[in-house]
Amino acid sequence: MEKQHPGRARERRRARTRQRILSAAEEILSEKGPEALSMRELASRIEYSPAALYEYFGSKEEIVTALCEKTLIGLAETLSEIPPQLPPAERLLRAGLAYLGFARTFPQQYLLTFSSSRSEQDPLRLVEASRAYSLLRQIIADGIDQGVFLPRPDYSLAEMTYHCWAVVHGMAMLRLTLLSSEGQDLEDLHERVLRGLITGLQCS
Repeated sequence: MEKQHPGRARERRRARTRQRILSAAEEILSEKGPEALSMRELASRIEYSPAALYEYFGSKEEIVTALCEKTLIGLAETLSEIPPQLPPAERLLRAGLAYLGFARTFPQQYLLTFSSSRSEQDPLRLVEASRAYSLLRQIIADGIDQGVFLPRPDYSLAEMTYHCWAVVHGMAMLRLTLLSSEGQDLEDLHERVLRGLITGLQCS
């Protein structure tokens, strides 16, 4: 039997411990919100000393960044489930509804991702570089190529993509904050707004 390389074994243990820390952080977010997320609370959850956590993450901010990146990956996976063979207008509607559903399912993770102040990163650049944003952009690009969405000199693919993201993100944030108690009436309103947005993309 081939011997296991000690270095690779350590890397796997380290990766498992990092994942335990992130899982504990997500539990704290879901149960108590972002304000309760601290190195001391995390250490208590996984029965480590606070000092030991710094062997895996240099700071609480690194943990927050990892959680935000994981949230954006999850959002992209949700959007990627939309069948690419659907007409672009239907894909865009489903993408908007899926985006809102993701934010509703993971409210604390979503709020942390888009409310965190991370001075070393530009939040807009973080979103634009994400796969979720690329998927949204591709749907609109396909619609333009097929003559379904009609760009203008001052309203090109870039502006269309940002417009759609800004509308959906704004609705998601309102749903999770100021309008959190509105329920089904708000969901119906969101779909009507999305349909209106898509109609606007189809007009020259």
